[in-house]
Amino acid sequence: MRRYPTRYSWYCLCVAALALGNTGCLLVAAGAAAGGGVAAYQYAKGNVCHQFKATFEDSWIAVRTSLTELGMTVLTEERKGTGKGIIESRAGDGSSVTITLEATPSAIPAEGVVTEVCIRVGTWGNYGISDRIMGQVNTHLAPAGAAPNTSTTAPPAQGWVPAQMPPTTAPPPLLAPEPAKQ
Repeated sequence: MRRYPTRYSWYCLCVAALALGNTGCLLVAAGAAAGGGVAAYQYAKGNVCHQFKATFEDSWIAVRTSLTELGMTVLTEERKGTGKGIIESRAGDGSSVTITLEATPSAIPAEGVVTEVCIRVGTWGNYGISDRIMGQVNTHLAPAGAAPNTSTTAPPAQGWVPAQMPPTTAPPPLLAPEPAKQ
């Protein structure tokens, strides 16, 4: 005698299929979200930014001058209002270089305006090229009263400024040796 599944059996089979299907979709969705999060993190990490105590106009001129000095041509430039802008260029290896500038009032009123300069090379960033361009911009936007950096090598990090070591003083005098005990 042949047995046919009952309604209850079909119900259980459908619930099990739905549960397995939803579990798989949930895992795929979680994997996609994690992959998207990693991609977003890597994209954000590729942006090299530094704030300069300079007006937007001074920063704009410094970026354009720096690109010219590095032999990079300006492909496009777009100003957005009075304190925002984008300059696009190409690196020697053909990768795109996007430089964004944004001026904002400083949190410290005595500093006036600060301009944030952000450099992205390609999609994921290239720290070597970004740091070289940022170092060149840094030579043109030296703080007031400080001599601009005229060295031919760029600082290795974002807006890197060498630490000022305190002046050296003579070592303290040594104590007289104790007499030998006999």
